[in-house]
Amino acid sequence: MEGYNRIVPNAAERIIAVFETEVKHRHELERLQAIGDEKDRSRSLSLVFSGQIFGFLLALAFIVSGAFLIFHDKQISGTVISTTAMLGIVAAFLRSKKKV
Repeated sequence: MEGYNRIVPNAAERIIAVFETEVKHRHELERLQAIGDEKDRSRSLSLVFSGQIFGFLLALAFIVSGAFLIFHDKQISGTVISTTAMLGIVAAFLRSKKKV
């Protein structure tokens, strides 16, 4: 550092000041990134939960529709609709277990 001071007066102090400024800036960016990551994670969990709720309601609607059709002497249509809903639920369950 003495060599820098010989070439340019106060160069060592200026270099250290720039270094300190850069470190503070980098720490602030990392702090903001951590806050953003937490918000993204929270938003992602919220979307997953909403998707599960809507998927459940849709599957329930299909099963109830199928049962209604079966009850009103439309066995083939009711069975196809109910079976399709059940297969969708089972497929989603198996896919989620495979990822874990």
